[in-house]
Amino acid sequence: MGKALRLSVLAVMAAALAACGRGAKIGGGKEGAASALFSSSGQAKEAGSLMDLLAQKVDISGKVTVKCPYGGTATIDGFQVATNFQNQVGNVQQTFTLSFADCASNNYDDPKTPAVETEKVVLNGSWTVTQTVNLTQASANVVQKLKGKVSFGGAFDDYIEADITQTVAWAKLNANSGSLTITLDGYIKTSTSNYTYANESVNITAGVLVAAEKA
Repeated sequence: MGKALRLSVLAVMAAALAACGRGAKIGGGKEGAASALFSSSGQAKEAGSLMDLLAQKVDISGKVTVKCPYGGTATIDGFQVATNFQNQVGNVQQTFTLSFADCASNNYDDPKTPAVETEKVVLNGSWTVTQTVNLTQASANVVQKLKGKVSFGGAFDDYIEADITQTVAWAKLNANSGSLTITLDGYIKTSTSNYTYANESVNITAGVLVAAEKA
């Protein structure tokens, strides 16, 4: 095979790889950034189950590590809690650090190809979380103050840095499919864009990350 032909074949192979999800930037504008934030905050729901351990007088002053859906771990550290209830109505206030170690939280499927890809999205980094779970006899929601930086590897090559408050129904916090609405107040930064939210309601699809169009 001649040198020119070999280079041509390599160029075609490179183009094919570029069309896949690997190395993608986070796209989709404000909704896409909101989806990325949501996908990295769902593991915080695990902090709610720590209330059961508290009731059993188990010491949770150290680290609690959980497995992520597709590999790797998420760790809750420095957990503190305060409760305020009367007649089954009130709130639970929690503070902790949520960190990721090669946490594969999603599989990425490029919607523009007929094939079904299952390339993992791998998270590393951490959030400092102040979380209030508001409970009534009919419903519950959670208000999360998230500050930190989390990288998105695997199918993506990007990050989100944020100082933001996210409000979502408690039952939806670790959803991995379906449409939902979250309310955001603060900022999210990616490697290519900065977004500011002023107590905005944003509609997203859980478990779906949007890749930016390649130039």
